[in-house]
Amino acid sequence: MKTEIVVDEDSGVGDNVQSSCSVHREIPSYFGEYCLADLPSEIQEYLIMQLDVPKLGIYFKNWEWLADSLGMKPEAIKYLRDRIQHPQSPTGELLKRHRDVKLDVFMRIIRDDLQRLDIFSHVKRLFINLKSKQENSPNINAEFPSSYSNRVEETPNITSSVSDMQNADSAYGHASSSTTQGVNSSKFGDVSSMHPDGVHLVDCILIVTYGQSNYLSKHLSWLCKNLAAYGSEVIRSDKLSFDATVDLDGFLLKQFNQALAIMIICTPEFRRIVEEDAYNDQSAQVVKFLFRLISAEYRSMGCKNYRFRPVLFQKYSMNDVPSILKNTIIHRWPEQHEELMDLTFSSRK
Repeated sequence: MKTEIVVDEDSGVGDNVQSSCSVHREIPSYFGEYCLADLPSEIQEYLIMQLDVPKLGIYFKNWEWLADSLGMKPEAIKYLRDRIQHPQSPTGELLKRHRDVKLDVFMRIIRDDLQRLDIFSHVKRLFINLKSKQENSPNINAEFPSSYSNRVEETPNITSSVSDMQNADSAYGHASSSTTQGVNSSKFGDVSSMHPDGVHLVDCILIVTYGQSNYLSKHLSWLCKNLAAYGSEVIRSDKLSFDATVDLDGFLLKQFNQALAIMIICTPEFRRIVEEDAYNDQSAQVVKFLFRLISAEYRSMGCKNYRFRPVLFQKYSMNDVPSILKNTIIHRWPEQHEELMDLTFSSRK
């Protein structure tokens, strides 16, 4: 299986980059026929996983940015931040409170205000697939149910008054730990077991890295040969190149979801990309996108690490490890070769 998508220099696709990108970011007109109340549980859970993260800056725009774009006042946002803690979900509460917001409006906020194209691409594809299944299968609710407002109790408003917010426990004190309360009734029925791409873990190791030094290149090549010796396909983020017609966000998301393990090669350049927004070439954009996914999954699991393997080569130090990863196991390589391989491939057993 190839690990690269190679641009055909003679295909002329370079002239169509702008139009191709605009197609990937279009919002289907029929999205305006749906509200957030119609989102199936799988999309709700995905949004919760992606947005229930601390406010870390422009590349980690979270539920607080969403709340602001939806018109929530700062005092109400602070209330949610202070009172709704893991395993409860502030994103879930936003979806419930703004359940009458049209889906096209919501998607425009995700795309333009939050600039979370990873979320936009995934939700768009999943919703389109679900609508197609609903239209083509007689077993999936042929008749749409009545409006959401007729199915659940109204949620009391959170006001701008601090004194009023102190009495708002009934509205925001009992959020569900995994899905949004009261928003699970959907025009698509129960689709919790569905996935847009039928994604399952495969024996593939995704390596997230950035840098061009001879030292880094030599050690990466050495590490990849060792991983390949275990029979795994190895995909390196720095070796991917993309045809203009490829849905970059969707491709990276699929590779991320399928990977058995994700190795993060910690270097000074890598840390500056994810913490200081350094560099802006395509490889850096790929790293930023993948690290957003890493951070979201790590936090959604209560900071328990299942798939991520931060690696330090001999030349680099703990100062080169992003802060969010410092509380997990850091592997020195090649000194800790056996430990790294055992942990990486333990899920095979």
